[in-house]
Amino acid sequence: MNKRNILLCIIIITLFFIGFMFFYYSGDKYEKLIVDENEWNEIVNKRNITESIIISSFKINDYEAFFDNSQCTYYYSIIEGKKNAFNPKIKLKTNKKNAKIAVDKSINEKLIKDNDVIHILVYTDTEFCIYNLRCTTLPILNINCASFDDITKEDSYKMDLFLFDNRKNATSRIITSEGKIHSRGGISKVFPKLGYKINLTTKSLGNNTRNNDLSLLGMRKDDDWILYAGYNDQEKIRNVFTTNLWNESCAKNNMFGINNGNEFKFVELFINNSYWGLYAIGYPIDEKQMDLDSENEYLFKKFQYDTVEEDILINGNFDSGYYKLLNKTSNEKDAWDSLKDYYVKILTSDNIEELYSISDINNVIDYYLYQEFIQGNDNAVGKHLKNVFITIKKFNNKNVVLYTPWDNDLSFGNGYEEGAKNFGNPYNIEVNKTIDFTMNAIGALRDKNDSNINGLIEKRYKELRKTYWSEEHIEKLISDYSKIIYDSGAFKRDEIRWPAGTYNYGNTELTEFKNYIFKRLEYLDDFINKTSK
Repeated sequence: MNKRNILLCIIIITLFFIGFMFFYYSGDKYEKLIVDENEWNEIVNKRNITESIIISSFKINDYEAFFDNSQCTYYYSIIEGKKNAFNPKIKLKTNKKNAKIAVDKSINEKLIKDNDVIHILVYTDTEFCIYNLRCTTLPILNINCASFDDITKEDSYKMDLFLFDNRKNATSRIITSEGKIHSRGGISKVFPKLGYKINLTTKSLGNNTRNNDLSLLGMRKDDDWILYAGYNDQEKIRNVFTTNLWNESCAKNNMFGINNGNEFKFVELFINNSYWGLYAIGYPIDEKQMDLDSENEYLFKKFQYDTVEEDILINGNFDSGYYKLLNKTSNEKDAWDSLKDYYVKILTSDNIEELYSISDINNVIDYYLYQEFIQGNDNAVGKHLKNVFITIKKFNNKNVVLYTPWDNDLSFGNGYEEGAKNFGNPYNIEVNKTIDFTMNAIGALRDKNDSNINGLIEKRYKELRKTYWSEEHIEKLISDYSKIIYDSGAFKRDEIRWPAGTYNYGNTELTEFKNYIFKRLEYLDDFINKTSK
């Protein structure tokens, strides 16, 4: 065969391939595919319904739409700021050469907020089938795990992660990783909608498994991630709102220049390509976040309520059963001795200067004010302490304590109540109830009648009220969360998926939540003013 014939064959094959691809793909703007009821009925009535038409590719704005196997439903995650978000480009590939597509309604904000379903009619000259399409303004996260039904806190199972990042300036739209997953939580483990911990892994060139540090949704690079379920939270935002509020307003206010906090972002979670609900993903508080020197700096977590701190004065022993040392260290004895020494000084020292020096006083004041603000009934009440991280860091070769809040779902009027639905009762706590957290340097300094501590608390409170805790800023935050939770349709989808869960029906603008917070701030203004005198 001469060169001319070879070139001709290449051209023919190329044209055939191009024609083949064009034949199988349809590419139109979404609005051109909308048909009215009469057109829809005309298509359907002239054809037979079938399951033989199979969609092998359904692209929206050049990205494959996520498919929920259990509901025969595609999900379209709208990219922030996309100009043609409501009129995207559609491409379809099926196993039928002459298949066409039609849809029954337009994409708009109301449709998304109402969790309304779009019907997709795929048809040939003789047959038709119908798929569903739902739209969301949230990222989509899917976990594939063959052993998912067996997941426990004690056992981790292999999984594959898929994340569609719909943020406007995302560097990568699609993130994938291997990993492991297990359930997490204390009391919340009795709920049907569980929280999870995932560890991202990858294979090295030698086929060895190693941690895979990735930045998810713009948060820090990490291999460990938390999926928060919010099953017993009526508005589904308390833990996310309070955690992010601390991260924004107080986490960086310390002498070490570290970010003493974490953050969460909402996603729509799927398990094995089946809709699982509204979740929030975030990273843990760990030695990386606290920038620890593993040899002589320590990270503890207090996970049960009890006055074990005072036991050192009664029997000389520090009951570590309610604390857990989280970071690896060769000086474990020194770690526990350092924590015990801190509480000995809190409970016994008469030295004002020493009481100021054993903890970062700015951090202690922030934690005290923060718990008073959110009414952290499951975190810090009087001498009782729970769901808190305590870090011991070195400053000028001396131990200094930092507090980091954690697990703030029982806040802003949402109190634990035995026998109540899902253990939570919305707004059953009086707005003027105080936390009065005293197992810290503030309580000790007040006991010693220190003349400065109340003034420092008042000064910091006024700073926060003018900035991050102002009515204007809080109202904007709540408005943003309202759009995330309700305008995405995710709140309704979660309610459908978990009907036995706790939901504040009708509070679709977070009005009740906002009013409670504003009343709380009004009360705190007066409370701080009185205690500063």
